[in-house]
Amino acid sequence: MLRSRHPRDRTLLQRLDDRVVPVLQRRAHATAHRMGAAWPVRAARRSGRAVARVVTWPLRLSLVRRIGRFVVLILAAPLWVLAGAGRRVGGWLISDRTVGMLERHRQGLALAAAVIAFVGSYVHLQRYPDLRADGPARGAMAPSWGSDVDSDPAAAVAVGPAVGVLVAAHVDERQRALADAADGEERLAVVSFGRYLTAAEVAERLPADVTAAVALLRVPAEGEEPFRVELGRRPVAAIDAAVAAHRRSLAEDQKQLASLVASQTVEDPTFEGFYEQDLQRLKAALEVIASDGGVVFAVVVRGPVTALRELVDSPDVRLVDVAPAEADAATARFYGILPEDRTQTTYGAPA
Repeated sequence: MLRSRHPRDRTLLQRLDDRVVPVLQRRAHATAHRMGAAWPVRAARRSGRAVARVVTWPLRLSLVRRIGRFVVLILAAPLWVLAGAGRRVGGWLISDRTVGMLERHRQGLALAAAVIAFVGSYVHLQRYPDLRADGPARGAMAPSWGSDVDSDPAAAVAVGPAVGVLVAAHVDERQRALADAADGEERLAVVSFGRYLTAAEVAERLPADVTAAVALLRVPAEGEEPFRVELGRRPVAAIDAAVAAHRRSLAEDQKQLASLVASQTVEDPTFEGFYEQDLQRLKAALEVIASDGGVVFAVVVRGPVTALRELVDSPDVRLVDVAPAEADAATARFYGILPEDRTQTTYGAPA
């Protein structure tokens, strides 16, 4: 079956091969001449295409089906070079037969590589249990020089809703928790707002005996994710600086993406459509920031329980989610309710 050479009928990887393979073939040919041996055209073509496939392999989607071929290419590429030059390794003449042997046993080679990787990873994780996602197993000894896993129980405290909970039920439950808190205590709390506020508006709504520690921000535009800002002694300046840095990052992304689209080097219409959508998303986010609109949807505060109860009646305050007494600002994880989440939460602790 003949393969079409028209650009529109070829996939992105095929077009990439068309550009990369000839260059690699010429490089391989020149290398052989420097080695002082005649270079067979067939060997040069095979070496160039082998290296090209290794380079473009991460872009291919069928990883399982291609793992065997990938292992063979890694092992065979240098052997093709030696075979074309008629070189020996020790007393062993490298020939096309050697490469053919690797190709015939590629499934076994792939299986062996997978087994080695799996066994090596298992041994490594057993030796260093603190590298596992769930920390050391029960009874496992951590390394004597310490571990990244914090044994403090406060490290596991999450203040705020989980993802996917009903907003009304969560608000009712946390309002009861605030009412049951002892009056003489000082607690941390996550204050969620009913709309996005500016830094100045947040400062106006906090009483003097309540200190803001962390702000939760999100540019209210499609595709924008929440992020947190440590406030320090100057909360308004810290929020403004974080928003300015985020604006610069978005503007740089927009500039690079616009330059890519304008270069007309993107031949695949699917990718071009994705880039256009990203440009519109970045433009919308930058317009929100340029309008000096609010970006703060929650703030973490510390104060007396009586002051936290008074904060409930402040304008735009949706919920004062009081933290447990043992919660620590340095280790606890804080989540607020997004203003657009009216029925179910889309941001919060992992369920």
